[in-house]
Amino acid sequence: MTGLPAANRKAKTDWHPVLKSNLEALLANISGQCGLPTLLSWRHNITTKDLTNMPLWDQGLLASSAPLPRVMTIHQVKGESIDAVMYVLRPRDVKNVLAGPVHEEGRIAYVGLTRARDFLVVAIPDTTAPPVIAQFRSSGLADWA
Repeated sequence: MTGLPAANRKAKTDWHPVLKSNLEALLANISGQCGLPTLLSWRHNITTKDLTNMPLWDQGLLASSAPLPRVMTIHQVKGESIDAVMYVLRPRDVKNVLAGPVHEEGRIAYVGLTRARDFLVVAIPDTTAPPVIAQFRSSGLADWA
């Protein structure tokens, strides 16, 4: 299993261990593919401190003191430089982004893609046509295994 565990799992005893296992595999993959070292202390930052054993979606984490990742629009990060960026494309924008800044989607993508200081992930839908995926690969972006 990969990715975020389902939010209906018991947060402390089921969701959290799966999350740590998936993160460990992801970080090992990043380290292997990009040569970026994994800090040994990363596991100490992913704690159950604010979790109960209710399903995660019943935790009320937004009201807790737990730090959350920044989720922002392209317009909100204009002018910033960010260590790591995940740019998620909608199916209808994939071709326009590849065309470059000649369309509004391409100009917005340029801003988003150039915010990443150290690490960039571009997520495209599974339903993207194979020729478009080939265009991504030829533009210098590599698949994430």
